[in-house]
Amino acid sequence: MATALSKSAVKSHPRSPTTAQPPTTPNPGSSAASAGGGAAPPPPSSAAAGAAPSKNAAMAELKSRVLAALAKLSDRDTHHIAVEELDRIIRAPPSTDAVPMLLNALASDSQGLASPARRESLRLLATLCASHPDAAAPHLHKVLAHLARRLKDPASDTSVRDACRDVAGQLAAVYLRPLSASGVAEAGNATVTLFVKPLFEVMGEQSKAVQGGAAACLAKAVEGAGPGPGAIGMFGKLGPRICKLLSGQGVQAKAALLGVMGSLAQVGAPFLSFVVRALCCMILLKEYQILEGLANYLSCKGHVVF
Repeated sequence: MATALSKSAVKSHPRSPTTAQPPTTPNPGSSAASAGGGAAPPPPSSAAAGAAPSKNAAMAELKSRVLAALAKLSDRDTHHIAVEELDRIIRAPPSTDAVPMLLNALASDSQGLASPARRESLRLLATLCASHPDAAAPHLHKVLAHLARRLKDPASDTSVRDACRDVAGQLAAVYLRPLSASGVAEAGNATVTLFVKPLFEVMGEQSKAVQGGAAACLAKAVEGAGPGPGAIGMFGKLGPRICKLLSGQGVQAKAALLGVMGSLAQVGAPFLSFVVRALCCMILLKEYQILEGLANYLSCKGHVVF
């Protein structure tokens, strides 16, 4: 009887390591019954214990493949093969548990990477987030922080900054567009901050090329979110912040910020009020060349200002 009860208790929790019964005083009768009934079956937890090392081994093998492929990206002869292999792994990993590992590998700040490798790593990050948006969502801040570091990296050329711009738009299409369409501004504001905060920090770099890359990323992120009932609430505060940058002395890429203003107009965010403020800033700072560019831009978009 005691033996039958013990077996049923084990079967009720086959994968839990906490189902072991507390030690009891041996019962000679039950021991004899067990001896007479044959050898006791192996504990079911042994199968679960064997599954964990197997899973860890598979993850380690996958990580080794990914790192080996990433190392081939900088070699012109193996670049194409490495891109194809990484693309296959990213689109169809063994499980979504591999997404954080893939993300960390692609977003690593490896030294000495050539521009093609930097571009492909950024593109593959966008592919990873688009293929597995839910699994990658908790790590979105890491992706955008990596993008900001690539913008600030002195080794990044125009092609890498252009890749950052495209990735910003693709990520916004995945994570901001549904919020813009839903009209839930509160939820959208938190996600917009993930995009805006690192890019505004990059605008503090004393490099016109770096500032221009950050402004292009901002414009593309706004466009990626698209028009919708939530766009005004999500981007309404972006205009005054741009005006503040335009009125500052440390911003060298003021002309690039005009693209952000145009993107805000396309998605339906409040435009006229901070356009007027921007015009005033340009006049006070005697930025006549940028002012002329703004007037021409607005004329092309059909906005009558003068």
